Amino acid sequence: MALGKQYFIKRVTMKIIKSIACFTFFLLLTYLFPAHIQASTSDENEPDVFKQLEIFSSVLATLENHYVNEIDTDEAINGAIRGLLATLDPHSGYLTPEEFDEFQQETFGSFSGIGIEVTTKDNGLTVIAPIDDTPGDRAGIKAQDKIIEIGGEKTTDLGAHKAIKKLRGPQGTKVKITIKRVNVDKPIQLEITRAYIPTKSVHFVQLGTGLIYTRITNFQSNTSHDFSKKLEKEKKNQFIKGLILDLRNNPGGLLGQAISISDLFLKSGEIVSIKGRDSEQNQSFQAHDVGEKNDFPIVVLINGGSASASEIVAGALQAHGRAVILGTQSFGKGSVQNIIPLPNGAGLRMTTAHYYTPNDVSIQAVGITPDIEINVTTISTPQKSSINVTEADLSNHLKNPNSSSVSKSVKNEKQANLLLQNDNQLKAAFNLLKGINLYTTTNSQE
Repeated sequence: MALGKQYFIKRVTMKIIKSIACFTFFLLLTYLFPAHIQASTSDENEPDVFKQLEIFSSVLATLENHYVNEIDTDEAINGAIRGLLATLDPHSGYLTPEEFDEFQQETFGSFSGIGIEVTTKDNGLTVIAPIDDTPGDRAGIKAQDKIIEIGGEKTTDLGAHKAIKKLRGPQGTKVKITIKRVNVDKPIQLEITRAYIPTKSVHFVQLGTGLIYTRITNFQSNTSHDFSKKLEKEKKNQFIKGLILDLRNNPGGLLGQAISISDLFLKSGEIVSIKGRDSEQNQSFQAHDVGEKNDFPIVVLINGGSASASEIVAGALQAHGRAVILGTQSFGKGSVQNIIPLPNGAGLRMTTAHYYTPNDVSIQAVGITPDIEINVTTISTPQKSSINVTEADLSNHLKNPNSSSVSKSVKNEKQANLLLQNDNQLKAAFNLLKGINLYTTTNSQE
């Protein structure tokens, strides 16, 4: 009798647990996908969500009681949520509280790792782009490289989030990775020392009188502010005749920052539009004439590592005829993700819409086609004997009377030459700007 009573109590208890689990999971789904739940419960042709949730809670209860080892319920539910999101698209995912905190640090602060942006593609971990001047960049990692092993573990077994976590770690520690590169037969093994990844995303270099080279490595919370500040400083120092905006290997970032950068060079018209599942989600972002005279010629550099926010900027300037796009086809990430904080400190990264260029074109899985297509060519470094020797290279050469201004000019010139000599795409953009200026000057004199 006692055993029967115990069994009855246990069954009742399990039913209560199942009901609570079912109700909790239903609340979570309602929070994440309210429209879908409503449609499912109101349409007889839709699957019975309640029945599926009951099956889930039944499986969970059975595993808790009869699986060979004791299971971690929290980890099991997190895994179920990850599995749910993994069926949608490569850019949607569940972020644990720890991963959500890391994401916020990456966007608004800094983090320690090797400095690459990755995505899941063809069931593997693929590099979108390395971040400039980071351990990953210096180690020679390239866009489209597939990371097949991290620390001896296959990335297909790890999953995207665990793989990214293994790539990160304390500054100064090392991580071994194996990559598979297109057109390279053997896998490439690298040992990379982790470092703090800087938040600086904007770089400016003078290429010549009035010609400016700018680079945005990714779109962070302070990118447009820093870019505007540096641009205004250059405009005060000199008349800008042309600007190169380098978005190569820029994996993207914040949508608002891409819109703000585009707005600097457009006085009117649409910058980008986003269209979601429901018409209420549709938005159009317009340019504003804020009185800034940024009407100089622009060349935008893109390649296969230019994704998301980079493609928004390039697409907007191309559609309005505001810039010449030079390089190779971009990555083709034409979707918008929202990060939704969850009650337990976790986060939901969910694709909510597609974005469209001003001419109403989606670049999803297609990318932006440059106006001038130029592939990268390897330029051999000249032998020392062939390098031109100047007065400044001679020992004990006399200093220039205006040494401070000249030394600064020489430093800028050397930096510009260093950039140009081994980068055929940048050199082509530079020559294009020089040609535009020469043509404009010649016509104005006639």
